[in-house]
Amino acid sequence: MRRMLFGLAVGLLTFASSAWAEGPIVRWDRIEGVLTPSGSPIEIGDQDNKIKSHSAMWSVGKGRAMVNLETGFVSFQLEGLAYANTITSSAIGALPENSPVKGTVVCNAGRSSPWPIEFADTADFVLESGTGSFTGFVAIPPMCLQNPYGIAFLVRRTADRPQCPDCFVAYGAGRTMQ
Repeated sequence: MRRMLFGLAVGLLTFASSAWAEGPIVRWDRIEGVLTPSGSPIEIGDQDNKIKSHSAMWSVGKGRAMVNLETGFVSFQLEGLAYANTITSSAIGALPENSPVKGTVVCNAGRSSPWPIEFADTADFVLESGTGSFTGFVAIPPMCLQNPYGIAFLVRRTADRPQCPDCFVAYGAGRTMQ
């Protein structure tokens, strides 16, 4: 039994390391909450294909993200996502309970507005008390490989959220490329 578990562990580590090792890697050493100016959402993209921020302010205790542009491997962790102002019945500093989110890799995110973007979403997952992580794969749009310096990473609410579906509440900061 021990040998089988050891073999499984070595196999998983080998798979994970190969997913990290191949191709250009983009990392964000922290994840920041969105602080919208005067409650006005931030928009990325053009009229046909855009992503907007949540109109409320958010903070993040800490987080990080990594994307392999060739394999599509995505990993990110988020701790302490909280409201940075009062929204409806939530107090400032409150952690959203069992909040579903997704990670989004955005290509061509650094252009003047309006501009065409492409993006890929991770599967939805639930943050418990503002904390959670995701590891998996997405289909990286070709635009990301053509312009790797225009890549952004967002944490977005899921499409089924009643207020501001698909809005981003946090973003990757401190980007490096390997």
